[in-house]
Amino acid sequence: MPALSPTMSSGKVVKWYKKVGDNIEEGDVLCDVETDKATVPFEMLESGFLAKIFLKGDEEVKVGHPVVVIVQNKDAVAAFENYSQGGSEVKTT
Repeated sequence: MPALSPTMSSGKVVKWYKKVGDNIEEGDVLCDVETDKATVPFEMLESGFLAKIFLKGDEEVKVGHPVVVIVQNKDAVAAFENYSQGGSEVKTT
């Protein structure tokens, strides 16, 4: 989870605009994130293909916690179908 405001310590995805397998370009909005002050777009800083989404909905995570896996080759997307992060800092609200 990126820090989308200077005081943000955690966030919650409220809407996804991309799904697994989608091509993502730099600047695309991946999702909307609810911060401590507002709901803001999470814009991608790199291009690739969305291989895994770790947050399914209404889950708050700390800044720095992974929310997705992005791969450079579309053929690599399938390798992450059953991928798990192990320990989780996800909190369902």
